[in-house]
Formats: sequence, structure tokens, C-alpha cells
Amino acid sequence: MTPLSQPKNGKLDWPVAKAFAREVVMQMKTMKQSGGNRGDVDKIIKGAQEKTAAPKESDVELHFSDYRAEKGISLPHVIAKTVNGQPFEEWVVGNFKLNPPELSSQKFEKGK
Repeated sequence: MTPLSQPKNGKLDWPVAKAFAREVVMQMKTMKQSGGNRGDVDKIIKGAQEKTAAPKESDVELHFSDYRAEKGISLPHVIAKTVNGQPFEEWVVGNFKLNPPELSSQKFEKGK
């Protein structure tokens, strides 16, 4: 079964399918240029399957810190993201705009 086969749950993983198809096309072009034979097709498909395996699951956590009061509301000014327990990203928020006057309910109406 390839990433392009219809899965049992009926949902195709499009990013994996696109990566698989891209890999097969690249390999087929290489085979054509090098004068490969039809027996190489199985090798190409197997290699593409290995390179485009579904990504492994990861534990992603967001850590909020440096809480400070903004208009009487305690808000985090540092947000750190870890992936599998390792630091990945950190955002530092300089200030917040709470209920700014330019943000009206009209901006949320359908068709605006």
C-alpha cells in the first residue's frame, strides 16, 4: 500500500501523498535520464514510501510566564513552546491592546 492508496478511514493525508508523488516523479525523471528499466520502478516506489512516511507524533507544550497586569488583567508576557521536552520557540509580548477603540463589533459582522 502506498500513501496514495485509499486509507481505510477514507481520509487521505494530503501532505504525505503530495510528498510521495513528488518523490516518485523525481526518481522517475532520474531513471529516464539514466536509461533505467521497468524493473527499477518497484525500487523507486519503495524508496519514495520510506522517504515520505507519516510524521511521528510529538508532544508540544506551551508554557506561559512573566505575568503582569494590563488594565487590571494579569496576562503572560512570555510564551515558550517545547517539543518533546526540548525548547523550540519563545515569544516575548511587549504590550497588549485591550479593547482598542478601532476594534468595533461591526468588523465581526458577516460580509464586512
